[in-house]
Amino acid sequence: MKNHRGNPGLKGRLVDKSVEAYVLSLETINRLSIQYRLETFCYLLCNAWELLLKAKILDDAGKQSVIYYKKERGKPKRSLSLRDCLKNVFPNEKLPERRNIEQIADLRDETVHLVFSQIPREVLCLFQASVINYHNRLNEWFEVSLSDRVPVGMMSLVYDLRPEQCDLTNKRLRRELGRDTAKFLSDYCSQIKQEFDVLQRPAQFSIGITGVR
Repeated sequence: MKNHRGNPGLKGRLVDKSVEAYVLSLETINRLSIQYRLETFCYLLCNAWELLLKAKILDDAGKQSVIYYKKERGKPKRSLSLRDCLKNVFPNEKLPERRNIEQIADLRDETVHLVFSQIPREVLCLFQASVINYHNRLNEWFEVSLSDRVPVGMMSLVYDLRPEQCDLTNKRLRRELGRDTAKFLSDYCSQIKQEFDVLQRPAQFSIGITGVR
């Protein structure tokens, strides 16, 4: 990885672990044979963002204590959550980039309870934007290039957008997903589309995907 020497100590370790999680997330989402790819991708990408944001907070403040909550007596030391890191680095609640990560974090939390056999178009568009956002911020904040780890084509997510795989009103797809998962995804995708319009359709929130790859 380029410029590794410029990120020593805890900050460097956070960045390194963040990049590892990011690369693994791309390897997972781009393997259509993996049944658990949506869930795993969400976990890994959220982890990549959390570590990157902590490195940014640490870099700005110059002291390690800023990435931890105030220690409570008798309890272990805890580092900031993803959502609290976002509030620190991106204080604007309506910033498309922040809302993108928050939406993916919401999906990550829900995957604990549901099984996702298909990934709808709206979710893939959200993922694609986050992948590009991460790459840009890594370079902007730490001057780290991923050219030696991630080919440009790898950042273009593999997808299958046949109509029956995208239309959540399709009875066959709803049966495959199960009632609870189908309802959640339907509501979630509607929410994404609505927010995308409210935010004036920024690429930092969602990047459109069309056709079949």
